[in-house]
Amino acid sequence: MNMDILSIWAYVWDIVDEGVDSIIPTLKNEIGLNTLAVATCYHSVDHLRVHRLENNFYSSQAAIYFQPDRSLYKDTRIEPPISPLAENTNPLRGISDSCDRHGMKLSSWTVCLHNSTIGRNQPEVAQRDVFGNPCWHALCPANENVREYMRTLVTDLTTNYNFATVELESCDYQGGRHYHGHEKIGIPLGETDRLLLGLCFCESCRKSADKEGIDVTAVANGVRSELVTSFESGSPIEIGFDEFCDKVPETRAYLKMRESVVSSLIADIKSVSNASISSMAMGDRRYSGLNTEGVRDIADWFEILCYAPSRESVETGVRNAAGLMNGEVDRVWVGLCAYPPASPNAETLAANVKAVAALGVRAVSFYNYGIMPKRNLQWIKAAIEGIG
Repeated sequence: MNMDILSIWAYVWDIVDEGVDSIIPTLKNEIGLNTLAVATCYHSVDHLRVHRLENNFYSSQAAIYFQPDRSLYKDTRIEPPISPLAENTNPLRGISDSCDRHGMKLSSWTVCLHNSTIGRNQPEVAQRDVFGNPCWHALCPANENVREYMRTLVTDLTTNYNFATVELESCDYQGGRHYHGHEKIGIPLGETDRLLLGLCFCESCRKSADKEGIDVTAVANGVRSELVTSFESGSPIEIGFDEFCDKVPETRAYLKMRESVVSSLIADIKSVSNASISSMAMGDRRYSGLNTEGVRDIADWFEILCYAPSRESVETGVRNAAGLMNGEVDRVWVGLCAYPPASPNAETLAANVKAVAALGVRAVSFYNYGIMPKRNLQWIKAAIEGIG
């Protein structure tokens, strides 16, 4: 069973510190992978590096891990935040060139709108809740400056480096708050609370709703009323989200508008990319606005994360994704976690790889080089050999 893509996600700092021309040929020739998915843009992170005893903890604010082509960004209003790793050298150039030398395909693992550095530096481009508060970690996909930044970023990556694919993670609404500090929440938030608190009502979203004739004021008033009651009572909102939508019918049109925003952003990115595009689905569609049916004719791949030990669960995920793609399972890209608890042992990982291959999947990625112990590379090797 030949795979088009056998990939591993990896961080720039791990590849650079362990040696570009050591890691890449090892992954290709000894483990059997054909693609390296490197994090070109990443959210804020604290990472325990189990491959190292010294410098075993890496901490960074959201950043890009390459030197941008400044000529491309002259008309963008968002300044790309550059990691200290890329201030004086360009690690991505070395990785790209090494992949070329060793016959390894390269994929851009691109965290798009989950960016607390940009959100804090330029709060006018961040999502805002119904009370007007900025969500620092989440850039709004309806904001024209955000959209221009993403088009420029992908143009830069696919013009100046030899990427075969661009994997778009968080290229959508970011839903509820993502806390980077020690969160203090003194009331129980239910599903409806979280969904309503996660809806964006920034100026760009309001303008998009107005263009489609949606009564955004009615939606905002309904959301605000329920959340105020929850905050004051200390109890979760009593009604379910569907019941809220029955109570405030314009909400459904507002959700549909959000899906149009996300689909059009992915189409914009696709139009400037010199590499194939993979749209990564994470979380509830009501939070993200990612409508798979809306992007299946835009993106080349639909990427899902099957981080579970159960073969039945993984197979169900693949079948559901294939259904959303009109049965085109060969366009479904499956991410598997190569360490516990999702893969408690080598046998579980091998069984899940074999199961997705048997269903007709042509792309599989393993998470994550620098997070898992090095011995788990042998698990991946055995899994690949099991479908060879």
